[in-house]
This record gives sequence, structure tokens and C-alpha cells, in this order.
Amino acid sequence: MAGLLLCSLFVGIAIPGGSAATARASAAQSGFGDIEAEAFDADRTLFRITVFENASAEWTFRYEQRLDDDEAATDFEAFAERFNNEETDSYRNFRTRATSLAASGSNTTNREMTAESFDRSARIEERSPAGDEFAVVEMSFVWTAFAAADGDRLVVGDVFVGGLYVGPDQQLRFDPGPDLRFESVSPEPDSTARERLTESESVAWLGERQFTDRQPRVVYAPRGAGGGSTPTPATTEAPDRTPAVPPHDAGSFLPIVALAIALVVGFGAAVAYRSGGLSTVGLPGVGSSDDHGETTADDSSNAVESAPAPTDRAALEPAASGTDGEDAISPALPEEQLRSDEERVVALLESHGGRMKQVDIVGNMEWSKSKVSMLLSEMEDDGVISKLRVGRENIVSLAGHEPDAAGSPFDEER
Repeated sequence: MAGLLLCSLFVGIAIPGGSAATARASAAQSGFGDIEAEAFDADRTLFRITVFENASAEWTFRYEQRLDDDEAATDFEAFAERFNNEETDSYRNFRTRATSLAASGSNTTNREMTAESFDRSARIEERSPAGDEFAVVEMSFVWTAFAAADGDRLVVGDVFVGGLYVGPDQQLRFDPGPDLRFESVSPEPDSTARERLTESESVAWLGERQFTDRQPRVVYAPRGAGGGSTPTPATTEAPDRTPAVPPHDAGSFLPIVALAIALVVGFGAAVAYRSGGLSTVGLPGVGSSDDHGETTADDSSNAVESAPAPTDRAALEPAASGTDGEDAISPALPEEQLRSDEERVVALLESHGGRMKQVDIVGNMEWSKSKVSMLLSEMEDDGVISKLRVGRENIVSLAGHEPDAAGSPFDEER
């Protein structure tokens, strides 16, 4: 009998164990305490799944954080040296949780699955043209029999019982192996590497996003086979032959949730499977403030009970006007709330003469550093603003307000 898979794989650089004090003490010894014991605000989080012709898939979890100064870079180098050369607790936990996740997938699909070929890497990458440095941590494993065979096609999605959840500031990406191509994808991805799906090297969805049951669904075909034929519509689903599980029968999958929750403090983010009333989402102190408090790896059962459910966007939207007498006389939303995030940043820059330090934008907007960093990167790509690295600071300027090459960007304010 097929089981109901409800689990989440949390990955990160963390100190597992009993108390927060223990975590802080261990982190102090590592030389990179900000990552291991405190909230690590990842600027970018990527979950990449590469499917191969033998139906296995390589899962890669990649986290990036901008290094703001030389001290942060030195600390991260010390951390990376230990992470790359020692069997750290966090990496052991990653292996354990991935193995449990594959075992749960076996129970759900009746295919024999394993987690193998584990790898990890921590390094500093430099980005042009500004030469910004980023701390990068990657962990990966191969999930055998991840895709289901359908003739010469491979179909991904049956393990996502209850639907996959991708958190804010995260990206979920699927790649085809060297002998495969995409045939159909559902739902429509947020981005593809090429205009034609069958020629694309990747498809991606951006968080925050809650997929429906057994989604995303990705169908792969052999490269060069049937390229001219009409692909299966992306919305076509195979008949659901999984027995329904009553909502009250939570006991069958609750242990799976507890097994799959791994690294709860530090450099990480979550990909969660969700069903019914139970859910596991982002970690306390990961990609956001630590308002939810501290949790340790041994507190997995408590994490299941206390983790907040993904935000119900409909609940945050105003009710349709005209449906109720009170709605008709409700005051209009302030103009500030009607602006997009980009418009709010532009207005803030204009009110400060067209130029500000990035850290001051964070303080004024009261957003997380990662949200501001990602938004500014998008605005820079669109030519709305430019960024200049001056010492340890990023100077953000509206187009036409860029500082001169010589002198301080804020000399004119003195």
C-alpha cells in the first residue's frame, strides 16, 4: 500500500545538539560563528535537480551570501577549510536526512530508491564587474530511481505527494541530463533557458510558491527522439492511483516529517512537501529574522508543531469591494502600500538625492538584507539603478546620479 509522503529536507551549515549555548560554543571554535550559530541571511538559494537517462537525479543545494568585508571573507575561508576537509555534524545530518527522504520515496512510489554519491563544497566566488565576493556552500547527492519510466519517457512528480513548497528568495530548477530533453512541464515555469522548451537547458520556479499535489511534473524524452512530434500537454496528468488517506490519519506520515527535518540553525533554507493541515516551511533564522526563536536538530518534532504555515496570500489581500456594506466604506489603502517594491526603492532614493548606501536602504525599508540584495540586483539588471563598491559599502544610485570616479560618493553632502 502506497503511503502518503509528507516531508521536508532542510539543508544548511548548523550545529546540531542540545542547547543554543552549545551551538554558540562550537561555532566559536569553528571561526565562522555568524553562519553556524546565528541567522545566516542567504542572498540566493538554489535547489537544482538534474535528471539522468537511468532515472536517477542529482539534487544540489546551493546557498550564497555576499561577503561585506575582509573579516567576513577571512572567517568564511576558515570555515570552508574545515567544512571541505572534515566530516562535520551538519554534513553527516545532511546525509542522514537525504537517506531518510529516499526511503520515504520508496514507500510512496513502490520503487527501490537510495541516496548515494554525496558531495559538498564551500568556497568564495568573485562576481564581475564589481568584483563582489560571495560565500558559496553546496551539498549534493544522487537520488536513484527518482523518475518514473513511461515507455522511453521519464516522468518526475509522483514523489511530491501533497505538492512541493518553495520558500521566499528560493529558486527550484530542473535540468536534463546530457541524453535527455524536456518534453512537457507543469505548471508553467517562471523561466526557461531557451524560448522552446524542448531546446532549453533548464526550467525554474521562483519562491514563494506552493505547488499542487504531485507537482511540479516534468516529463523528459530521449534527446533527438521525437523532437518534431506534438508534446504531451503540460497540464495532462496520469490517473491518480494512490489510495486516499483520511485527514485524521496523520500518524502514518508524521514520523517521516520528524526524520526529514535536519539542519535548523544556520546557513540553509527549506524545500518542503506539504499535505493537509501539517506543513513545514522555512527555518528560524534562515533567510529572515530570528523572530521564531532558536531550534536545534534534536528538536525536529517540536519544529513540525511550531513551524508556521506558508502565508495565505488570499488572506492578505483586501476583500473585493461591493460585497459587504462595511467594505464599501473602508478607507483606501495608503499610496505607499499600493506601490511595488521597486517603486518604493526608487522613491526612497529620490528622497535622498538619488544615492544611498545599501545598508541604509535596508534600515529604511525594514526588509531583510537578502530581499534588498535580490531586488537591487534585478533593478541593476533593468538599468534602473547602479551599484558601486566603496570600501565595505555598496553605494546605490539612480540612473543619472552615479558618483564621479574620484572622491567619496557622498562628498557633495558634506
